[in-house]
Amino acid sequence: MTKTIFIFAYYSYKDPIFQSAVLPYFAGLSKSNNFKFVLLTFEQKRFQLSKTEASKIRKRLFAQNILWYRTYWHSGKFKLVKKSFDFLWGIAFSVFLVLRYNAKIIYSEGFPGAIIGHFLSTITFKPHIVHTFEPHSEYMVEAGVWNKDSWEYKLSRKYESKVAANCAVILTATNKMITKLENIGIKGEIYRVPSCVDTHIFRFDPQLRAQIRRNHNIRDNECVLTYLGKFGGMYMETELFDFYRVCKENSKIKFKFFLLTSEEESKLFDWIQSRDLIKEDFVIKFVKKEEVPAYLSASDFGVVAVRQKPSKVYCSPIKDGEYWSCGLPIIIPEGISDDYLFATQHKIGFTIKDMSKNSFLATVHEIENLFLSQEKHKIRERCRNFIIKDRSVKNYQPLYSKIFNKI
Repeated sequence: MTKTIFIFAYYSYKDPIFQSAVLPYFAGLSKSNNFKFVLLTFEQKRFQLSKTEASKIRKRLFAQNILWYRTYWHSGKFKLVKKSFDFLWGIAFSVFLVLRYNAKIIYSEGFPGAIIGHFLSTITFKPHIVHTFEPHSEYMVEAGVWNKDSWEYKLSRKYESKVAANCAVILTATNKMITKLENIGIKGEIYRVPSCVDTHIFRFDPQLRAQIRRNHNIRDNECVLTYLGKFGGMYMETELFDFYRVCKENSKIKFKFFLLTSEEESKLFDWIQSRDLIKEDFVIKFVKKEEVPAYLSASDFGVVAVRQKPSKVYCSPIKDGEYWSCGLPIIIPEGISDDYLFATQHKIGFTIKDMSKNSFLATVHEIENLFLSQEKHKIRERCRNFIIKDRSVKNYQPLYSKIFNKI
């Protein structure tokens, strides 16, 4: 008998988070199991799809036993009113889909989607699974997006504990979060599912390495540090360029820097110039997902620029897995995810103790020693082997199958 699972994703279909952290777990899962998935996404203008594109996606998903429905995400002025509408409409439309397809399980992704999933579970008497459970309210305060007096913070904080207490299964990203949940007596089952990566797409390619480095006039004896991602909020801004300046001024090797980001170039160049760095040492480029592995292959180290905030021990940056999958050792601040521990334990990266010059210097010397050693191919192999064991989506699909069959 086929079991139907309803997936509530408060993301747009083309949102990179949805593509990396939600869809891969279900794509292909139903082929070897008797599962059917009903997916609801909330589309934002910046990820707008044409009718033709949406039709192609719907057919592709249908071939994998995924029925896709979409509605629209609202924000901006009168935010409270718009979010209230999203909440009420999300509940109403979801109840309709759950009843229409006789879904047996509610699966929600992150917050605030998990809050709506909680109410949906309560209304329909269906068990609720949350991925990825995290202290979302703490993230938003530390990023400066909310303050502790805001209605968003109070609402999220209140329902995080309610969601956790009533979940049948919690899927969270780190061992630290599992420990925290166990310490408060959560009754549901808890599993670690870190941010995974498609290891077939993200892999080292020596030919692409040579091509990209040749295109940007980078010699074999030059060390490329790559930062992939955003700036601001939970991510570093000027601190990253402080580190780069220490790299340039205190090493016998020559550094080049890839900034693979959508950030405005003018802002980045201001930071570069304010640190007396050379503009020509930087490649600033917004790359499509399919181009990322080529630039990572051309790099020597991946930089994790998550700010050192207390709640970041519970996060699982997607980019860590992408770096490792392409064979790159990471440079990560202490206290970020489980990954700062894995970097040291598995010898697949270096940790920065804090944002002081002394800590930067210590890390630069570690980078220098590895770059000049004959062990680069071995660490590339270690990075790749670790990610295949710990972050490959295929490793977690049997867990999903087990959970869906059990509930």
